[in-house]
Amino acid sequence: MAMKEQKKPVGNGKAECRCGEPAERAVSEAASEAALESEEAAAEMMSEEQSLAIAELETKLGEAEAAAEKNRDLYIHAVADLDNYRRKAQREKQELAKYALQPFV
Repeated sequence: MAMKEQKKPVGNGKAECRCGEPAERAVSEAASEAALESEEAAAEMMSEEQSLAIAELETKLGEAEAAAEKNRDLYIHAVADLDNYRRKAQREKQELAKYALQPFV
């Protein structure tokens, strides 16, 4: 029987990639690069979603501000109308008291 030759590992006994780095390190770097790319893609998607959400919120804010301005104007008009009514009622009361004492001619 012939004895088979056993190959001795070159270097420290760990597998190396073509660039001369240990294979584990190359795989680790590739995995970290892939994770970084997926994080960047996720961040970009989140920023797009946030931009859309911000635009939607700004639209709602504009609508709410317009409604608030309309309600403020209505309030001011209602207060002015009430004040005018109060003055008119007071003036009519004074006129009634003044003319109530005069005889009919």
